[in-house]
Amino acid sequence: MKYLLTSLMLSVLLLQASCGPTVNTYRQTYTPAGTNSKIPSWVQQLDPSTKLVHFAEHNSNAVISNFLRTNTTKLKPVYISLALDKAMQRDDLQIIQTILNSTGKDKHLFATATLGKVRSKKMLDYLIAQGGAVNGLDLGNVETGNTIAMMANNGPLMNMGSAYNPESAKLLIEAGADPYRELAPGHTVLKGIESLADAFAKHANLAKQTNNLNQIVRYIKTAEKLTDIERLVINGDIQKLEKQLNPSNISFKNKRGMSLLHHAARSRQLETAKLLISKKPSLLKVKNKAGKTALDLVKASKDNVAKYLSCQQNKYCKSVTSFENTINVSCSDKSSVQKCTAAIKNDIHGVFTSQAIASRVIEMEYNHACKQFNFGRCQSFANRYSDEPYNGMANKKLETFKKKRAEKLFASACGANGDVKKCKALMGKYPGIVDDARFQNAIAFLSQKCRSKETGWIYKGSNCKANWAHGQGESINTEKNLSFKGMFKSGLRVKGIVSYNDQPMYDGALKNGKPNGIGVCFYEGEPEKCEYYSGKRIDAIYKQRIANNKQKVEMDKRLAEMKRLQEKQSQQINQIRSQVNNSQRPQTSQSSGGSSIGQQIGDYAIQKAGEKVMDKLFDRLF
Repeated sequence: MKYLLTSLMLSVLLLQASCGPTVNTYRQTYTPAGTNSKIPSWVQQLDPSTKLVHFAEHNSNAVISNFLRTNTTKLKPVYISLALDKAMQRDDLQIIQTILNSTGKDKHLFATATLGKVRSKKMLDYLIAQGGAVNGLDLGNVETGNTIAMMANNGPLMNMGSAYNPESAKLLIEAGADPYRELAPGHTVLKGIESLADAFAKHANLAKQTNNLNQIVRYIKTAEKLTDIERLVINGDIQKLEKQLNPSNISFKNKRGMSLLHHAARSRQLETAKLLISKKPSLLKVKNKAGKTALDLVKASKDNVAKYLSCQQNKYCKSVTSFENTINVSCSDKSSVQKCTAAIKNDIHGVFTSQAIASRVIEMEYNHACKQFNFGRCQSFANRYSDEPYNGMANKKLETFKKKRAEKLFASACGANGDVKKCKALMGKYPGIVDDARFQNAIAFLSQKCRSKETGWIYKGSNCKANWAHGQGESINTEKNLSFKGMFKSGLRVKGIVSYNDQPMYDGALKNGKPNGIGVCFYEGEPEKCEYYSGKRIDAIYKQRIANNKQKVEMDKRLAEMKRLQEKQSQQINQIRSQVNNSQRPQTSQSSGGSSIGQQIGDYAIQKAGEKVMDKLFDRLF
């Protein structure tokens, strides 16, 4: 593995040196961290990479999730790493999960690069489970400028960020990070940290970092060192390991209960894991003091090591390749949901089921349960996948079905041929099946002693004749907020008071449900004599009011036109005055008023223009 001190310092400082000024330019305070208030326009104008860093520092997981749905391909890797740093500072595991999941096949690189900033055991375990390697990833020669790969290559102890937190170093070393691992012949991680401490000590503004680095060095030198057999496992030195393994040391466990297979799994040393299992298969069941097997530590990453360890403990898996192929074929577009579900069920540790396959299964189940609609299956689907995008689609289908079913039940129990008791029983069994106003209206309709012949009107009286409203009584029209109190004849209103929102509108005779003849109307709360013909008002007062309203509308239009012409004339007068004042002309004798001849000519032109416009206004208005 290539080792240069310059590269190591770059891997530590590049984010701050190259991105720090950019980040500082947008750092403004507008909301407390984690809120979902409206995002300011200046944030919206940032490029996607800088915006992600800002969101990771200030906003909630919901904001970040929504942003990443459409911006993943536009993000610069170094900014993704910086955003993860911000989330680590907030100790927000949910945001870290969201950002890591957006990195796709490079998740293990970002998880490894982020490990150096851990502040808690919980965060450490999560990042390791996502593919983070406490001793870095052996990626060979890394291209210049590939900062994330370089950080993953160097390992978390060399990439702890500008602060170099001693507590983070302690967590990493306890998890198996080897400070004596060689980055190149003669150059260990410990020597790299010591070199950085010496380099930082030359700069007064890096005093805090220097002190932290020295604390880390002191801790490393006093902490429990890895045994030779542990180091061979972590570094994947198969040849030396095979020679030194014996029945005694193959069962080795450190003070944290970590076996050699635990180390091999965490270090992503697949061939080493194969060798250890071939020598002692029972290592697969060994648990550390936290109760975790080697597979437990890595299965969330779903990488080759996790798949191999799983296959060794799964009776359905004969080999990693064949089992993986079986799942892929069973869950292809041409397969059925039953075959896919059965294949995934055999993946007892869930390490072979990729995100793409999991999404495909959900889609297949949705189509089977909700697209080809079955209420029970669709309801079950919505309950099982409450956090999936398809959940919203399923609930929409269910709501549509429920509404149709509700309408059918409501029409049967509460419709024109319904029954009061059945309608009330339905509402008791299914509260909210329809809105309360509609239910109350239905109850009122079904409770009528006799009925009205007029559509929409509900009779509330008790005087009837041949099942129709007849005599003195009351009725309401809830859809139009109307009410009536007066005389009925064979189901029709014939004379009485019509009110709107409990305010009287008309008192007089009606014909076929419409005002007809001479009566009393109410205008702005005051009564006035009025006359109707088949619902159309025809009296002189009303017609004069209509005419006045039309005249007012016309006058408003004319006044608006007059204002527009005045503004236009004002502009013309100002232009003329400006032209006169700025014109180049010889000075002549002054008049008795002190004005020049040019000024007098200009004033005369302005006066005539004004008179012309006023004549035009007068003609238009009168």
